[in-house]
This record gives sequence, C-alpha cells and structure tokens, in this order.
Amino acid sequence: MPTFRIRKATTTDIPVIQTMIGELAHFLGLEMTFLVKPEQLIEHLFEKPIAHCLIAEMTESNAPVGYIVYYKTLSTFRGEPGLHLEDIFVREGFRNTGVGRSLLHTVCCAGKKLRCSRIQWEAPVENEKARQFYDSLDVPVVGGWVTYRITDALTEFSRSTMRYELGEGALD
Repeated sequence: MPTFRIRKATTTDIPVIQTMIGELAHFLGLEMTFLVKPEQLIEHLFEKPIAHCLIAEMTESNAPVGYIVYYKTLSTFRGEPGLHLEDIFVREGFRNTGVGRSLLHTVCCAGKKLRCSRIQWEAPVENEKARQFYDSLDVPVVGGWVTYRITDALTEFSRSTMRYELGEGALD
C-alpha cells in the first residue's frame, strides 16, 4: 500500500489546489460554479487567511492526492468554537486508501488543539460514495436542519432598502 503524508499547504501549492478544486467541481457536476482564481486562493488561504488547507501527498513522489479546507466557527448555543469542513477531496486513484480518513483525522486533531467542541460539514444527497465514507466513520447525521445559501443574490439583497440604523464600525 502506498504511503502518504498530510501537510499544511503553502503558496506554491496554489496551482494544484485550484486544479483539485476543479476536479471536485467536475466530480460533483458543478463545473459551471468553478470560478476561483489563484489570487483569491492566495488572499483567503495565506495573505488574509479565513480558512486553512491541508494537502495529502505521496511520500516518495510528493504527488498531491487530496486536500481539505476548513475554517473556525462558533457555536453560540454551546459558547465554544468549532470547525467547518468546506472541502474534502481525494483524487480518483487514491480513494479507499485511507487518505480521506487521514485528512479528516488531522483536522480533528487540529480541532482538539483549538479546543473545538465540534466539526461539521455537508455532503450532497446524491454523492452516495461520500455519504458511505462518512457513514463508515460512525458519525451521526444531524437531522432537522436545511442548508440555505445566498450566493448570486447576495449583491441584490445587500442593495435592498432596509429600515434600520447601522452603527459605526458594523461592517468592519
């Protein structure tokens, strides 16, 4: 069985991160939403980081085989930090080798170090392989919640006229 390592991504990984994000978009049939540019990844992962990225690579060849992107959250009910997994992706030929489980384990260790009380993520209903993988971890599915997302409508919604007073510094 091939050996691999998990390491923190660097700016030199931007081309491969962008490529693997594109591979994930293709895998999910969401190519039309794949718009990320290298400079956006540099800004949001390194210059003004809002998320973290880990790379899984083969030990002998340094070939990248997967990645995970996560960021810190806050549970207001528990009053404790958490982590949200934005992406977890393993390239086709390396699935079922422990890479995905190792990426997730590494984030769990980071969460423990950060004193997080939970780690959560979503999986598309139609992505049965991902759901089988998550089910194999014996992680409970959180029911009773529906995910809503404002994307393209964000600009329009933020331009709409609302009746409230905006305090100084509220948008900083």
